[in-house]
Amino acid sequence: MLYKKTYKVVLIKTLIKGYREPLFCKLRDELLKDGVQFRVLYGSPDSGQKSRKDNIELTPIVGEKVYSKYLFNERILFQWIGWRNIFSSDLIIVVNASRNAINIPLLLLSRLGVIRVALWGHGYNYQGKVNRLSEKIKRVSLPMAYWWFAYTDDVASYVSGVGFDKKRITTINNSIDTTSFRNEIQALNTIDIKKFRKKIGILDSYKVGIYCGALYDHKRISFLLDAAINIHKKCNDFRLLILGSGIDSQLVIDASLKYDFIKYLGPVFGRDKAFCYKISDFVLNPGLVGLGVLDSFAAGKPLLSMTDSLHSPEISYLENNVNGRMVDGYLKDYVACVLDLINNQELLKRLSTGALESSRLYTLENMVSNVRSGIESCLDIRL
Repeated sequence: MLYKKTYKVVLIKTLIKGYREPLFCKLRDELLKDGVQFRVLYGSPDSGQKSRKDNIELTPIVGEKVYSKYLFNERILFQWIGWRNIFSSDLIIVVNASRNAINIPLLLLSRLGVIRVALWGHGYNYQGKVNRLSEKIKRVSLPMAYWWFAYTDDVASYVSGVGFDKKRITTINNSIDTTSFRNEIQALNTIDIKKFRKKIGILDSYKVGIYCGALYDHKRISFLLDAAINIHKKCNDFRLLILGSGIDSQLVIDASLKYDFIKYLGPVFGRDKAFCYKISDFVLNPGLVGLGVLDSFAAGKPLLSMTDSLHSPEISYLENNVNGRMVDGYLKDYVACVLDLINNQELLKRLSTGALESSRLYTLENMVSNVRSGIESCLDIRL
């Protein structure tokens, strides 16, 4: 197929998480079919992100590391992508984050019609205060973009609600590679599963909850540990697996040394992560829920969270009593909900089925297709 021109699209990211690599690689391959050269320009993680130990660098064919510097106690990030990238790109996509100093000048140039800039992300900080200066800056800069790539339908509604043209909003349904993770879990054989259970001390008779993610305040790790202690008092066969790292790692280490039913495995990836989800019955995350909900769907394990926690937009994927549970109340209510799931195998089976069905809706393939379609519309590419 012949194209009138070759388009150039760059996405500016603060840093790269390991789970994002498949998205950018697939997006690059698909956009090439449309005559679009796609590259990711990214910087280095701040101190908090470094502690999570899940940051990577992209292969040069997909991404390029650019100069970045954190200022004012890491409240502001300055990145420089170079004049060539700015003025030779047909579309520049920036993450909707007020700490990124490069956003405002790029959006001003877009508003003046010099370049074309799209925003990507949440619309507003779901964990922040709406009256903070950073959020006010976001609201002011939001309409300055030429196009919007909204993580979820709820984000798209917010963006259009503040006056942005609905015709220039693409809902991408933010996702990760759930298909590969689901296949990896299903490929595990019985012998290896038994070996893994023995290795970490999990008997077949145990009722296992799993937490997998970063360990920091918004995740309510102390609440999770208190819940585990109270659940175990009522159910001696209960065990909790905790996977991840972060500034609250020591809380988990101390608890695991004191209570043998709390198993801390640290950051876990690949086949070992698949084993952990396979031997678990449900996912416990009383705090912030984000893309981790998709791991629970891929594994066919319902996720239990709290309504009063500060969540990311992906919380909209969790449907109460369909693919998980949202608990409204206090610690005792969360504990009661978990015990209800332990004691009601029919309910657990129904929610597990719902979780697995949801995994087929929020896939990386669908997200790539959505982003690709949005870029084609933004650039008015007619195939």
